[in-house]
Amino acid sequence: MDAKQMGKFISELRKDNGMTQVDLAKKLQVSDKAVSRWERGLGFPDISTLEPLAIALNVNLLELMQCEKMSDDKIQSNISTNAVNLTLDMAQQQINELFKNVVLYSVIGIIGVFSLIMGLVFHSYGRFSLSSRPILLCCFGIIMLLIFLIYLYRKIGKLK
Repeated sequence: MDAKQMGKFISELRKDNGMTQVDLAKKLQVSDKAVSRWERGLGFPDISTLEPLAIALNVNLLELMQCEKMSDDKIQSNISTNAVNLTLDMAQQQINELFKNVVLYSVIGIIGVFSLIMGLVFHSYGRFSLSSRPILLCCFGIIMLLIFLIYLYRKIGKLK
């Protein structure tokens, strides 16, 4: 979005509605200097001001953001396109989150299996005779596997 383009659009709409900068400023509860800055393209209205600005200028928010008046068909088309794009973005974020979780919990599961196997091997060969290290390694492996299995159980439950 270009500040100069938006400023020109705001100025045209204000004049079309028979308002001065002071009139528009009073409606929005901002200074007339702020309206002047917007119209000269020296800045944008605050985000909290956009909807009241659109109402004051008798346009919808999409038209204000696009800096052009639109037919109802074009507005519906843009709304539909934006809704589809938003849905696709949300789906992509969910896929990315799922991928991160699958990788994380798969690594946890692999570490759990490896720890359990190493603990059992060390214990059976007596490498750490009378030491609690193999037992701790096995316990660590079991805990990691339980975390992995709980994750899988929850995911499978959500898929049904």
